[in-house]
Amino acid sequence: MRVTMIATGAVSAAHLPMYLSWLRRRDAHGLERIVMTRSAAQFVSPLSLRSIAGVPVIQDDWNSFSTADLHHVELGETSDVILVYPATVNYLMRVSLLAFDTPSVAAIATGACTTVLCPSLPPRIIEHPLYLAARDRIQAVPQYRMVEPVVGESLASAAPGSVPPPLWELWPDLEGMVTQP
Repeated sequence: MRVTMIATGAVSAAHLPMYLSWLRRRDAHGLERIVMTRSAAQFVSPLSLRSIAGVPVIQDDWNSFSTADLHHVELGETSDVILVYPATVNYLMRVSLLAFDTPSVAAIATGACTTVLCPSLPPRIIEHPLYLAARDRIQAVPQYRMVEPVVGESLASAAPGSVPPPLWELWPDLEGMVTQP
């Protein structure tokens, strides 16, 4: 299984080094590359992810995403799964609206591979009508999978938020989520 991970700018991204270290210890984990949004780099550095995971880390920006790294269309063609972990509300909205504003969203929209989105949501957003509409649009696409978030504590307030399940709980199920052509 060939996996491209997309890290977006949620606090949950700060846990990626721990999860990637776990993946690397598992051997033959299938992770081929990591694409990071600029906001994800506020929580974890590309150098730490590259060092720990041992795979290329590419910035999700049209100005820095070059064919020397990988053409954005190839992301969906050379992956069995695109895993968005964590997926911010902003990122989920952009995917649901086909906003081609970054290479990763364009790759998800044009790719034939399975895309697994793992929401990381602020308090009360999980019940917000606009989030629910975006979630429904995403779930209507056959090759997209939305992973139910688990309850987590918001770092900005004491209110409960929603975070992706730990990667070690999700990873074994990824292969079963792959859409067969």
